[in-house]
Order: sequence, then structure tokens, then C-alpha cells
Amino acid sequence: MTAKRPKSLKPSPAPIVPETKPKPSFIVDQILPKFETHLVGGPSHSGKTTLMFQTIERWRTGKDVFGHESYPAPFCYLACECSSGTVKSTLSRVGIDPETFPFASIIEYSDVNNFDAAYALASQIEPKLEVLFIDGIHRICGGKSNDDQAVGNFLAAVNRQLADLELTVIGVGNSTKVKGDEKFLNPRERFRGSGAWGTGTRTMIVVERARNDELRDPKRTVMVIPTNAPDQVLSYSLDAHGLFQPDIEEPTRFDEFAEMITCREPGDEITRQELLEIASYVGDEGIPERTVNRYIERMVEEGRLKKAQWGRYALPLKN
Repeated sequence: MTAKRPKSLKPSPAPIVPETKPKPSFIVDQILPKFETHLVGGPSHSGKTTLMFQTIERWRTGKDVFGHESYPAPFCYLACECSSGTVKSTLSRVGIDPETFPFASIIEYSDVNNFDAAYALASQIEPKLEVLFIDGIHRICGGKSNDDQAVGNFLAAVNRQLADLELTVIGVGNSTKVKGDEKFLNPRERFRGSGAWGTGTRTMIVVERARNDELRDPKRTVMVIPTNAPDQVLSYSLDAHGLFQPDIEEPTRFDEFAEMITCREPGDEITRQELLEIASYVGDEGIPERTVNRYIERMVEEGRLKKAQWGRYALPLKN
């Protein structure tokens, strides 16, 4: 009697491993790397806090910031020089519901006078804290804010902790005004009168009046100065509510840009890089990247583009 040959066993199919998206190494692509300290500076009453609130609102809702892709994360905002009431009124003026915005005023806490205490307070407000905004960061530096050694020691102590805490810090403070014979002075050397603030941080964003001799001039210049990316100089005007509105070039080239995209087949996907390349062919000199991002945002709002996965966009299917 011959033995039966065993039936061949079919190999088990390999388990399907879901594709995981790598965590971004920036909170704003290219200009604000994670686990670093960054600064926002400008003279008094230049609009630093207003610009900061407007920028945070764009960032936390996933809109571009200065033409760069945003990666929102849990955050807290600490005001070191004004009351909670002032913060709430400024948020309301900017169009943000204070109840949706995690913040605290440290002047209402007698024991919050250093970075560790500030971090502990922020962590109570937002337990999953990843980004900490400190408006008036010089108030917790533990020494004179224009003393290079005191500032350098403070920033070194903060920076040593950030990777372990998985925390990014963005400080806000005053920088000195530009005088006529100092117009080309590096903005990194003007924050709180000490160059150590600039050397101990990664990206600096500086907002200034376009004309320092005219207090009522609504024009503002914003300089974005990263360590490892090209600098940007952006022009804004303050509207009737004191909000920053980007100066838009005329004539608009939105329609021409949109037509070059919507001529594709419904359902086609396109990357942001491809959209930037398309924009480079519009007109004689192309469309600036910051303007392209506004145009993309407008096309999404109008339903001409839909956000797809992995930072891609898709043309909507026809009904």
C-alpha cells in the first residue's frame, strides 16, 4: 500500500503592514525645525504679538506659514509681560476665540520666573505639549537680557533639554530700532541688545516698520532668517483692525495659474512641488512661492482642488 503524498501547503500571505507617514522634523517646513529655540523680534508696538497670533492661527489650522508647509502640534502660549485679559482682547481682535487657545499669563504666578517653571506651567495647561511660545522670553532668562554671558548660559541650558523633552520653543521679545547708519546691521545682533540671542537660536523672525521715522505708517517688513534655509523679506500692511495683510502683486495671475491645473483629468493628483513648477512658467518671471500658496489655498476653498494624502492635491471628480 503506497502512502498518500501530503498535500502541498500554500504559503500564508504576508501580513499587510499599513504605510506609516514619517514624523516631520519641522513644525514649519524648512524654517522652524523641531527641538530648537527660535525667536520673533521687533521694536515696541511694531506688531510682534499680533503677527505671532495670526501666524499661530495659520499654523495650527494647517495653512502655510510664510509660504512653507505647516505641521501643527499641541502647543501653549505664555505671556510674560501682560495679563490674561490683555491676551484675550488681542486674540479676539485677531479673530481667535480665547477659549480655543491654550495660554497663561505668568505675571499672575509669583513662582514662574525661570524656564523649568514656565515649562511645568505650560505642561499643566497642555499635557501633550510639543511647542511652547514664550512672549517676553527675556523675563525668564535669570539675568540681564543684554548680557552675553547670562543669555548664552540661559539658552544653552534650555537647548540641552529640548530633544529629551521633544519640545520646540519660540520666544518673542523686543529688538532695537534700526537707525540710519545701521540699516545693514544683522537683525540677529539686535534682539534685546545682545548678539548671544542670535547665536544661541536657530531661526529669527523680525518685524519692523517699513519707515522708522513715521509711526503712523501701516507698512511692515517681516524678515525670516533661518540658519539652514534662504532668508525671506516679506511686505505687509496693517489693516483697520491692526492685522497683517500681505502686499499682493498686481495684476493677479490667479486665473492663468488655475487654468494650467484644471485642464488636467479629474482625479489626477499633483504634488506641491509640481504646482510650484507650473507657477514658474506663468508670466516672464513666474509667481513667487508665497503667492502660489495663497493661490493653492484659494483653489481648495473654491473646490477646484482637494487635499489628498502625503501633501498632495487632487482634481475633484466630476459628478
